[in-house]
Amino acid sequence: MTVRNGIFLEDIEISILKIVIGLILQSMSVMPFPILPARSLAALGERVALARRARALTQRDLAFLAGVGASSVVALEKGHPGVALGTLARVLDAMDLLSEMDHLVAPQRDQALTQFAISRLGDRK
Repeated sequence: MTVRNGIFLEDIEISILKIVIGLILQSMSVMPFPILPARSLAALGERVALARRARALTQRDLAFLAGVGASSVVALEKGHPGVALGTLARVLDAMDLLSEMDHLVAPQRDQALTQFAISRLGDRK
């Protein structure tokens, strides 16, 4: 070990590395969400809010019916990317809209998925 002025240089290097790694990890956790998905989530949140209002429900009412926290409904309606998919499903189910999730990645709307399914059928011969 190298000692300079009574300080082990290796210890300083390790401390600096820990700080740098911590800063890198911290910056990764607050990276901005890509613009296009963020817009889609915001639009989805707006549609959920409209559906809730059309049913004369408050955010707290909807949260109770869905079995989630009111803050989860608020986050969903704001298009927050950290909202769990299960929360979305519970909220939609509480408003009798769960069947709308069937339209996500629907084979009839996804040409690549349709082509993949056709090719798999050909492989079974």
